[in-house]
Amino acid sequence: MLVFLILFLLSNSFQLDDVQTKQIPDILYDELNIKDKELLNKLKKYEIVHPEDTTPTANEFPDFYSQGETVERSISFLHNGKKLVLDLVPNRNLVSPRYKERYYLPDGNTALRERTHDCFFHGHVRSEEQSNLALTTCEGFHGYIRRHDETFFIQPLFDQDRKRVAHVVYSPSDITGEKFQCPHDGIQTNESGYDFLNRFPLDEHHRSRRDVLTEIKYVELILVNDNSQFQRYRGDIGQTKLRAISIANVVDSDHASATECPINHMAEAAYALAPPGP
Repeated sequence: MLVFLILFLLSNSFQLDDVQTKQIPDILYDELNIKDKELLNKLKKYEIVHPEDTTPTANEFPDFYSQGETVERSISFLHNGKKLVLDLVPNRNLVSPRYKERYYLPDGNTALRERTHDCFFHGHVRSEEQSNLALTTCEGFHGYIRRHDETFFIQPLFDQDRKRVAHVVYSPSDITGEKFQCPHDGIQTNESGYDFLNRFPLDEHHRSRRDVLTEIKYVELILVNDNSQFQRYRGDIGQTKLRAISIANVVDSDHASATECPINHMAEAAYALAPPGP
């Protein structure tokens, strides 16, 4: 099955309040890049964390993973005053061996690139069987974590020179003012863009070992970034592509965890539309 996943810049209906200079660990708020300032401005509350690598452990819950998958990296950080350890398993089937990237340039020509990243992980919170996560580790840790009845996001913060200075952790419910609106057809809904993460109850996420040859289904993805995505990342093709595959990794984490009809997603190609010429 072939599916097109079209990624566009969601219109945000929120208005930014006047923000006074804030001190966060290791860096002044004013020294953050514009995109990260915008993120912090629209969060009601957040926590600054500093993840560190820690010693990986053997799989605590073997039935949670497909046969042959092992924890290859573990990270830890303080969250709400308690140490949280994340055990990460590489999602090696996310990007197809046939994967290609195609970019449409302002002059009408196209550019092709081969696969460039292999930093996509699934996993769980250590010692918490009813948990799951999907993280990208290419430039810091970026993704979501679910445990018990809590879902939260983690992503890196960069200064104006693209130097990573910290990570921020926040809940989807703390994002203020966002509305889901498709810029192509004007459709708007009061539903948060992140509500889909809560449509898969954690008690359904416990995987049972299955016959890989007969039961796992694959959906091939074509990732399409429109011009607004390219502009959002200041013309950075690498960042635009990385975000697209990271979203596919999150979707794959939820769908592959389904008990009745597990589905794995595999990215076959990524397309990006560069800004139009003068």
